[in-house]
Amino acid sequence: MAQACARALQESLDALHREVERSGENALSAVASAYLSPAHRDRLGEGCALAALGAEVARRGSPVRGAFSRGVRSVADALTRLVPGKSKRQKRERALAIYASMVGAMVLARAVDDAELSEEVLQAVLASIAQPNEP
Repeated sequence: MAQACARALQESLDALHREVERSGENALSAVASAYLSPAHRDRLGEGCALAALGAEVARRGSPVRGAFSRGVRSVADALTRLVPGKSKRQKRERALAIYASMVGAMVLARAVDDAELSEEVLQAVLASIAQPNEP
């Protein structure tokens, strides 16, 4: 299971890197838009391993949790490079908040049985990432 998790998380990281390469200056917004899309929400078997397995992994042993930790760290590192900020610490905190928000939004959007609410969750988190200083 640890190897399968590591592979799935690497695929997520690879997808993030491809999105960054395609998008240039607007990489963070493009990554968030791709992740928080209805298409990603609807592809349960192909989407983010964290959103699909995160709660289950918490009940597993060290090898599986270690694979998840390495994957989370890698994605957080990649997002940190995309986030504007004055200090490395500030950028890292923002990147982790963005990552947690995206994963949480995907879990909620997939879990509810109300299509309008699901879309609302995705759009709210996307707006908070794209326009973090808006009221």
